[in-house]
Amino acid sequence: MKILYKIISIAFISTFIFGCSSPSIQHVAKPDINQPINENETIIQLKRADHFMGSPNNAFVVANDKSIGELANGDELVWKTNSNSLECITLAYESVFLDINVKLDDTPVAYKCFDTKPKAMMTLIYDFGYPETRMVRMLAFTPVFKLSPTFDRNTKVKINVINSISSETQNEKDIIVSLENAVKTQFGDNIALSSNKTIDIEILEYKTGNTAIRWLMKSMEGSTFAKVKVIIKEGEQVVDTFITRPVISSGGGFSVGADDYIFDEVAEDIYLHLFGNIN
Repeated sequence: MKILYKIISIAFISTFIFGCSSPSIQHVAKPDINQPINENETIIQLKRADHFMGSPNNAFVVANDKSIGELANGDELVWKTNSNSLECITLAYESVFLDINVKLDDTPVAYKCFDTKPKAMMTLIYDFGYPETRMVRMLAFTPVFKLSPTFDRNTKVKINVINSISSETQNEKDIIVSLENAVKTQFGDNIALSSNKTIDIEILEYKTGNTAIRWLMKSMEGSTFAKVKVIIKEGEQVVDTFITRPVISSGGGFSVGADDYIFDEVAEDIYLHLFGNIN
């Protein structure tokens, strides 16, 4: 079933090829990155990888329910945000997405949230070529990553999966086992029973969705998604925290089985954050 779902990405990516090229457009004030940053502020610099495919089309960027701008191929958007919080970023290629009423937790869109540090400049890269093996496959997660991965490719890590979904809302499916299996497949030899580097993956939300509804429209009712919080530790020290919420909101019959392979998307996104691109 996964193979059938991936086929629809060819049509998805092909839509990037057409359109009129235009520079990036900031919808918020662009800070001077050469000036000192206040204690309660963080500057986000979101760069877009330079790809021939999709180059004519700007990506619409929303962060914490605020329209940031339109990101052109090989260009960047820069904005200030609050420190000591999570900056949740999502992207789309439809201008209607920039409706001022958009709410990330109420809309069937994927997003990723990054931990912001005081007086820091965080540089991120948006690259829909992540991972390289997915150039002809739709991504359910948001392909935004830090410039450098957290660990070396050969690093061994210990994984803990925690389910924080209340028993009233949890599906009968054993989602801990599903995510653990997906992580084992994705991480392979990087998993160790004991390591001073620990990855705690907390399941915050899980929704199965509806394949038939996905035939008709994108909607919260039809969407399948999983939202997890990832805490990365070295010894007792937390070195990084982020949230990822991949979403499958379209595809109809091609997306049958999404309630299972959504965990593959979670595992792959976490792996890329930790170790960089697969190839």
